[in-house]
Amino acid sequence: MRFLPGQVRLSDIVNGTLAAGYVPLARMVRAQIRGENGGNVAVLAGFTQVATIDLGIVVAGDWIVFGATIQMSKVGAAGQVQMRVGQASGTAVIRWPTSNLTYTSMEDDLQNSVTWQQSLGGIFKVTTGGTVVLELEAASANSNCNCAPSDGGLQGFVLIGT
Repeated sequence: MRFLPGQVRLSDIVNGTLAAGYVPLARMVRAQIRGENGGNVAVLAGFTQVATIDLGIVVAGDWIVFGATIQMSKVGAAGQVQMRVGQASGTAVIRWPTSNLTYTSMEDDLQNSVTWQQSLGGIFKVTTGGTVVLELEAASANSNCNCAPSDGGLQGFVLIGT
């Protein structure tokens, strides 16, 4: 008899725990959401929201895995540019490690008319259940950047925890 990935044999279950075999990812995912900017976003010196995703209800012990991408062009004087992903709103508490609330990526000196492309990924642990909305934000020192439609995106999924 041949077993395909995703099937579980009774011999793989030891004391009620799966000891071997595969569990399809779809059985472990509570939510999977993608969001992107719908129009032009003028990225200013203070952090500007580019995209959000509402992951709905999460439970303590769940894991949030995200990936974000951005492409934006400097439209003036050179300066530092940054992107970050963190919790925009919701009642859940997420952390990783225990003190990090956001993940950040930056370039110190982006020149005028140069396009910055960057990706950022990470994992948050849900320590207190509730609702959670993640956001992708960007900042541009000394002059604005322009993020064209669909050039800022955020995707996340919630893995069911213990």
